[in-house]
Amino acid sequence: GELIYCAEDEYIPYVKEGQEWVMIGRAGYQQYRIGGVANIDGIDYNEIYHTQSYTTVSEPELFDYVREIDRKVYIGLEGKDRLVYDFGAQAGDTIRYDHLDESLTYYTVVNSVENKYIAGKNRTILDVTHHISYGTTLPSQWIEGIGAHEDIFKNEHSYRLGASSTPDQFYYFYNSAEDIR
Repeated sequence: GELIYCAEDEYIPYVKEGQEWVMIGRAGYQQYRIGGVANIDGIDYNEIYHTQSYTTVSEPELFDYVREIDRKVYIGLEGKDRLVYDFGAQAGDTIRYDHLDESLTYYTVVNSVENKYIAGKNRTILDVTHHISYGTTLPSQWIEGIGAHEDIFKNEHSYRLGASSTPDQFYYFYNSAEDIR
């Protein structure tokens, strides 16, 4: 059938307890799962847990903290909010990251915004280009409620985007917290 996008479609949050991402490779897998709420210096974050399986399955370990406000996703590294995604950005917007090493130039330009039916829902897709020091650019897509395929949380080394995107591994998005219809 024909897909019709309705402008009133409800925003799909990135931060939701129970949401999981799994990276599968030849030697094993890594799993990230959003857990419960933790209050850090008066700010509510959700915990992110990491599990991996290569030769043995590890116990879930606290990986980081994440929160979402007004379609912006922040990681709570070292007691500071660090912008990861801005799912409310529009074509032509430039997103600057002030939390990275000052010797680096790092920003993202939103090239276009469209809507597609992905993982059972209409989602906003932002086609972006990351601009990194020394003239390096990396294309990416940010998918509402899922993130970027090449680096799920874009941690403090986010200027190294693409480091985990190789032909022998891929990400599988799973959200057990969401009703799938």
